[in-house]
Amino acid sequence: MWDLKRMRSSLRSRCAQPTVDEEILKQSKVARAGEKLIRAVVLVRILEPMLVLALIFLVMTCPVLAQAPGGSIFGGSDQTVGNGVREAIRWARNILFLIGIGAVAWGTVNIFLEKPYARQFIGGGASMAFGGIASLWPGCSRRAMTSPRYRAPSGSRASRRTQPPIASN
Repeated sequence: MWDLKRMRSSLRSRCAQPTVDEEILKQSKVARAGEKLIRAVVLVRILEPMLVLALIFLVMTCPVLAQAPGGSIFGGSDQTVGNGVREAIRWARNILFLIGIGAVAWGTVNIFLEKPYARQFIGGGASMAFGGIASLWPGCSRRAMTSPRYRAPSGSRASRRTQPPIASN
């Protein structure tokens, strides 16, 4: 069942030190950095079985940690899911706009390098346009929640401010 010789040889092969010429190590910073990276990877390969067991233990216990006392999943507020979706859409549109800026910058660099650049400009412009249009959509804008067309409930801070009367048709 447990073959110690095979396990020992497996550990030796995992712990093998990289062999790099000493003269190259003295002259090259890249070779020294590479050797350090190889040693780090060897250490990770040695610790890999323990890391896998720890990860399995963590994954198995996560459902237990997710239990909330009293059965309230969203903290008793019915707006938690909607606010989360709104924030996710807001982050996505901002990231999309920034990706568009990056694509336009990439296209500009490609112009200087005399490489094809039209696809970067088209994709970047489309990405920025979609992000801009998504920011105007009322579902993901904070301004949509404080529109002057709707009256605030009485007793709230917004109702204490002076608001212009709403014209009725």
